[in-house]
Amino acid sequence: GERTPQLSVVVPTRNEAGNISALDQRLSEALIGIDYEVLVVDDSNDSLTRPALRATAQRNPAWTVIERSPLHQTGLATAVVTG
Repeated sequence: GERTPQLSVVVPTRNEAGNISALDQRLSEALIGIDYEVLVVDDSNDSLTRPALRATAQRNPAWTVIERSPLHQTGLATAVVTG
């Protein structure tokens, strides 16, 4: 069946390429022993963040990346609702 994690972490991002690796490492360390998922809702308009997020999601199956177009809804509140 479909995996149902104990914890869902919703992370809104916008142009955060430099922080993605550290976030992955810190979450992995903090959540040892917990079945979790990371739902990243990205509103980035730079050229670095989405490739960094995609690479992290390939390495860590707990990560799911939702890429939103800057032309549509953006912002923290709608990112959390989307996640």
